[in-house]
Amino acid sequence: MELLIHDLQAIQNELDSRIFTLHDTTREKTRNDRILALLVETGELANETRCFKYWSLRAPSDNETVFEEFSDVLHFTLSLGIDIDFSDACIVYEKSSLILNDQFHQVYRLIQLFSTSNRKEDYRALFASILSLAYSLGMNNEVIRNMYLMKNQKNHQRQDDKY
Repeated sequence: MELLIHDLQAIQNELDSRIFTLHDTTREKTRNDRILALLVETGELANETRCFKYWSLRAPSDNETVFEEFSDVLHFTLSLGIDIDFSDACIVYEKSSLILNDQFHQVYRLIQLFSTSNRKEDYRALFASILSLAYSLGMNNEVIRNMYLMKNQKNHQRQDDKY
């Protein structure tokens, strides 16, 4: 499977540029913050799936909540790719054979690897792993794109509202 991302990168760059201007900062100054944000948003996504909560009988959050949390992960992933001039038009990914819990561990490992290496091949592996996770959560490319666009609009509105 593959997800076209070229247009999403442009949309993310527009949001990033707006935020950097409004908050008088730069892409370079915020890189470590955005890496940490990606780690945190990945944790928030895991929390909504409840895949690790063996002690609880509560069901995972509804799909809309889970998918919106995934959109936050996607926003920061795209933003970090812009940092390294990642120019692939699409990301190829596969259905994962791992259980959800292990997929989250894999994503965390790949975030850490990319954060230290800053290499395009490590970014590509990270992005593919994130998309495989989305697939395991029941998302397809259309849902991923639509949720991203909806959340992007919400993020622009938040900037309008001085979030």
